[in-house]
Amino acid sequence: MALRTPYPGVVAYVRALLSRPPLNDPPATLVIDQTGVGRPVVDLFRQGGLHRCQAVTITSGDGEVRGEHPHEWRVSKLLLVSRLQAMFHSGEIRIAKDLGDAQDLVWELQDFRATTTETGYTRFGARSGKHDDLVLALALCAWSSTRNVYGLSFGTVEA
Repeated sequence: MALRTPYPGVVAYVRALLSRPPLNDPPATLVIDQTGVGRPVVDLFRQGGLHRCQAVTITSGDGEVRGEHPHEWRVSKLLLVSRLQAMFHSGEIRIAKDLGDAQDLVWELQDFRATTTETGYTRFGARSGKHDDLVLALALCAWSSTRNVYGLSFGTVEA
């Protein structure tokens, strides 16, 4: 989607995508990053009829806990990144060459770094001036694929 697309347009676009095969049978689960100002975005999706969504707040630390809402989670970036790395190494995630944003995803993955501060805190993200939105979206997908929130089983993730 184009940058600066109004959120109601994003909701309508995603709702249309999720209503088509293969995403509608069985119904796909939408995973939304609600870190920071993301909670109102999650509310827009739910008000727009997309109730099968998991809202994830990305945290520090190394674990995951359920949030206040039954389909909300607090998941550490360390867990998201390590799960993504493991799934790449095992071959559970492959990047399709004909994927529209494949090259952008590869560039973001190449720029993604773990750095340790002087106090021993490890930070994950893109190098200064770079983006990591696609990496984090894929990490959320990889994490969610191991959850059975709606009674569904998940297999291999293909980006």
